[in-house]
Amino acid sequence: MKKEDAQVPSLKKLGTITRKTFKVSQDTLIETEQLLPESSIPLVVKPAIAGVDLLEWAASNKEAIEALLLKHRALLFRNFNVN
Repeated sequence: MKKEDAQVPSLKKLGTITRKTFKVSQDTLIETEQLLPESSIPLVVKPAIAGVDLLEWAASNKEAIEALLLKHRALLFRNFNVN
């Protein structure tokens, strides 16, 4: 095979790739459940999907956290990646 015969792949053939953004509801990022069935204290808050950053989520959801605290009096955050 000659060097001239070799085909060089072209990125133009792949077409245009565009990024699509979508908005994720903050409610879909976490799940809540009772630690003990007979008690509402504490309410367990855990990520619904992998990779939820607790600090970022908490900073964006201060009002939701305050409402949960008023209702349940104690929150237990579990299974978040905290470094």
